[in-house]
Amino acid sequence: MQHTENQIREILRHARGGDQYYFHPLFKSINYTEGIREMAILCNANWLLIQLLDYCKFLSKKEEFLVIKFFKKQGRDNCKVVYTDGNDNIVFTIMLEYTDFPLHNQFVNKKEKEAILFFFRNDVLYLSSEH
Repeated sequence: MQHTENQIREILRHARGGDQYYFHPLFKSINYTEGIREMAILCNANWLLIQLLDYCKFLSKKEEFLVIKFFKKQGRDNCKVVYTDGNDNIVFTIMLEYTDFPLHNQFVNKKEKEAILFFFRNDVLYLSSEH
């Protein structure tokens, strides 16, 4: 069953994490939460999960905490992923020419915000709602 963008957001907004952690066979030393697993399934985004884990593994060697902002404008096929140190200092940015990721940037108080926000700390990737 296909979910709408609003339905996906509502499901992910209620993700609270728990005792269950997952790992990808390519990144056995890094865990991710139930919310991340749900995001990958609902958004058909295993590719994004792999990319996030790969960059987090590399960047966490220098940064203890990472905030990852995923930007995708409505009607566009490209996106930008920005990794920061949690103090808005950009650590790494990557542009992707094509993605079918179903979530788009949000507007909060007339200000454009990321489509989805992730955190990485202590070798665990998690959603902002699980922070």
